[in-house]
Amino acid sequence: MTDTITRFAPSPTGHLHIGGARTALFCEAYARGQGGRFVLRIEDTDQKRSSEAAAAGILDDLAWLGICWDDGPEAHGCGGDDRGVGSFYQSKRRDIYDRCFQELMDKGFAYPAFDTPEELMAMRKEAEAQKKTFIYRQSENYDHNEAMNRAKNEEHALRFKMSHEPVTIHDEILGEVTFPFEELDDLVIKKRDGFPTYHFAVIVDDEHMGVTHVVRGQEHLSNTPRHVAMIKAMGYRIPKFAHLPLIFNFDGSKMSKRDKDKAVRAAVKAAGDITADDAGVEEKVFAKWKKDKSVQLPQDKLIALAAKLGVELPEIDVEDFRRAGYLPEAIINYIALLGWNPGEKDAEGKDVERFDRAYLAVL
Repeated sequence: MTDTITRFAPSPTGHLHIGGARTALFCEAYARGQGGRFVLRIEDTDQKRSSEAAAAGILDDLAWLGICWDDGPEAHGCGGDDRGVGSFYQSKRRDIYDRCFQELMDKGFAYPAFDTPEELMAMRKEAEAQKKTFIYRQSENYDHNEAMNRAKNEEHALRFKMSHEPVTIHDEILGEVTFPFEELDDLVIKKRDGFPTYHFAVIVDDEHMGVTHVVRGQEHLSNTPRHVAMIKAMGYRIPKFAHLPLIFNFDGSKMSKRDKDKAVRAAVKAAGDITADDAGVEEKVFAKWKKDKSVQLPQDKLIALAAKLGVELPEIDVEDFRRAGYLPEAIINYIALLGWNPGEKDAEGKDVERFDRAYLAVL
């Protein structure tokens, strides 16, 4: 019988989001309940946005909550590599990914793509103009031999070639979900800088680390058919998937890592006369932030600007609750019951509160 192995794999691009904390809690609790192992892996393939400080902050927040991992970075008395499956930082596993890239190429499931960012943007705009979803697929005129020769000297990405058939997955929460092939494009698995994308690194690492159960937020559901297709192409085991319900704000919107940014943007727009000096950043940085919603200000600058504008930022990160003085037990109870209730009542008909992981482990 295969031991149960769960994992939590955050990207170190900021503080630990409350949704991520919930995923980590459920992963740890399920592993404990099954007598298995809980893996913590740092997915730092986005080199521009990842930082060691953010990674350390995530480990610290997990430890504050009392969540401890069996395999992973050694910190706060947790982690280690007894099974010899590390490193637990994806940026240090590139040799493994390179071998797997070559394997997919040899099998005919991956191909070099030379489209520039500008060309891809033009394709997206053309699809938008036609009111279509942009789906990238290998051209009918694609010459594999020519592409392989070009790849020796030209910067390129690698894309996974999706088959033209629907993909059905079984989810432990949602049941069977089928995705038509028209919605599945040839996704990038290796970026132009040589680093793997999240989509490829995650399936390789889950296999090499023996992960049996992938528990994550429902926002990842649309990624799963692509992951399953790559898993099958590599000849890997297919883990069990469980996608947790989304977490919503009081106004019905999805709780997002960008909620703080949205609040500050709205205040800046309303004020009208806020300058880069007010934000404590260079003029070009501030101008780019105001123009492009995908650009984020450093967290400390965002918090300082919010204070100057009198904006109360939403509590969406574990750090927010820590700063506000909450006890870790209260946060555990809060995130454990987000989106559901065990339905147990006491003698007076009140809901029974559940602070302990032992209860979660047997659900």
